Amino acid sequence: MNPSQLVSLDANKPLRESSKQLFGFDGAGLAAQMVAAGEPAWRGRQVAEAIYRQRVAEIDRISTLPVKLRQRLIGQGWQIGRPRISQVFTSVDGTERYLVQGADALTVETVWMPEGDGGEGGDDGPDAGGRGDAEPAGPMGKGWHRATICVSSQVGCAVN
Repeated sequence: MNPSQLVSLDANKPLRESSKQLFGFDGAGLAAQMVAAGEPAWRGRQVAEAIYRQRVAEIDRISTLPVKLRQRLIGQGWQIGRPRISQVFTSVDGTERYLVQGADALTVETVWMPEGDGGEGGDDGPDAGGRGDAEPAGPMGKGWHRATICVSSQVGCAVN
């Protein structure tokens, strides 16, 4: 991979060292955190809705929580703490590799492939031996019917 293809993204603000992360808790875990903070358990459902469905990235943007509660959570060191994309590598064939960094600074690699390799039955592009009814051209001038994304199941995969 050519280092000039490296693109640095500032997808999220850097995480504070002393922060406590809400991202990663399930609904029961968020309810337990809200109860521990002196709030009713249903506040956990509000937080879960904001984080996982509305994709809110900052506690002060969770409009269903009272302002005083938001301020108190922030003051106690809580933050949402979503993983951030720390590096992106783009190949000439359109494949993109993302190095995703969690709150603990450990990374996992994710690879997005904009089209199949022609070996699967669902790849019907003109070069795949299928029907040849490819969709309109994508960013690389090629048509494709699908994309594949692979997420590493191991922390610490080396990129480059």
